[in-house]
Amino acid sequence: MQDEKTGRFLAAVPVSRQLVAQGVPERYVSQSKAIEEGRTKIKAYLRKPALTGMARFFQLAADRGLPMEFEANTIIVFLDDLDERSTGSSYWLRFANAMQEVAREMGFPFDIVDGFEVRLGQR
Repeated sequence: MQDEKTGRFLAAVPVSRQLVAQGVPERYVSQSKAIEEGRTKIKAYLRKPALTGMARFFQLAADRGLPMEFEANTIIVFLDDLDERSTGSSYWLRFANAMQEVAREMGFPFDIVDGFEVRLGQR
């Protein structure tokens, strides 16, 4: 599907619906809807990477039997996967920063130290 105004291709199924189908907890589905509708403080250029990152994050969690939460183990699996798929440091940084913003807005702040060490902040 293509946006008539911008000419950009749009996802056939919104990320929020993908998350519902995966059985992701409602607070994450609500956050993805808010991002889709532009009702968050996430900067516009990080919205698409944030939504794509959320879809991949929860897909990895489901595939590997990890908790569907922002926890250190799940975040590290996401970052490892991102490193394997990245085409360069700017790609990796954009997606990692987008997921940090999503987590921060939801009250699960984390920092990435030296590439792959994750430090969870205080809730």
